Amino acid sequence: MPTGGNNQREEGRLSDEEVARLTEQIAGLSQASLPLPSGLRALAEEQPSRRLRRVLEHLADQLDAGVPLEEALANAGDRVPAHLRGIVTSGVRAGKLSYVLGHYAEYATIGTDLRKRLLLDLSYPMIAWCLALVLLFFLWGVIAHSFERIYMDFGVPLPGLTKLVLGASRLMRTYWWVLANLVALGLIVVLLCRIILKPAERFSLVCRVPLFGRVWRWTSLAEWCHLLALLIESRLPLHEAVALTGDGICDADVGRASRFIGQDIAGGETLARALVRVAIFPVGLERMLGWAERNRGLPEALHMAGELFESRARAQSSVINAICSVLTFIFILLLVVVTVFALFFPMFSLLTKLSG
Repeated sequence: MPTGGNNQREEGRLSDEEVARLTEQIAGLSQASLPLPSGLRALAEEQPSRRLRRVLEHLADQLDAGVPLEEALANAGDRVPAHLRGIVTSGVRAGKLSYVLGHYAEYATIGTDLRKRLLLDLSYPMIAWCLALVLLFFLWGVIAHSFERIYMDFGVPLPGLTKLVLGASRLMRTYWWVLANLVALGLIVVLLCRIILKPAERFSLVCRVPLFGRVWRWTSLAEWCHLLALLIESRLPLHEAVALTGDGICDADVGRASRFIGQDIAGGETLARALVRVAIFPVGLERMLGWAERNRGLPEALHMAGELFESRARAQSSVINAICSVLTFIFILLLVVVTVFALFFPMFSLLTKLSG
């Protein structure tokens, strides 16, 4: 099977979920003391992802040829992220490969699970908002126009609220193309971002969105803490562990910060003092890690910080869900009440005039 550089570039790097599945499978086979080559081939046949299937087959071929696992992962090139190769290398050297990979697979899915939960929580408000906008266009674009013609034909005096709704209806019918162009422009911008920006840069861009971005940032910080703790537990030098951790997080801001921190640590700084110079990490984390470094409990403190960031992300997700649900309900209620009142109130005057 060809495994050259061109093939690797064409297939692309494994996604976070695929990397998590890969580590789970290697850890399971290693823990069960099963032969890796045959086990990886059997698992490859069950994978829906062609990229992951190719990587599993490549690893099986390399292991059959007598290549060590860490070297086989290195030969996979950019398809396998650098931090995973570092974890496997350090796990093999420490003699606890299944433990390291098992915990990595557990921590690697934290951010993905949290973000999926947020999107799932927001699915109902998003659908409700879309239906509300459709209702708005129907009420103001079709129904309001019919009422306006009736009131104009009979010369009914209109209150201010009715004039406001009918005026908004006229604007909507006249300048609907502006809204359509804005929607098209938004879709073009999203498409260009997907084409031009790398996944880590898109992730950092989402982190800057008010309210929603904090969940993304808390999840990336949680992943950073757990992954760094795992690399330290694997006895990797701290500056190398920090650099590999930055490469393993799909957040360009955290990746850049990790490179700066790694350079400071290589120059003799402690992790806590290096964190002070980077604004992306919350205040207080450096004090916790400084105490942990003095008491030789840095991995435990990092895992504790990761769990704290997870809790913040879940809490922020719940708050966003509650806010969006309440705002959606209020918007739909006000839309229906105001529109019905504005359109039907003059009708009573018209019926009174006709009956009199």
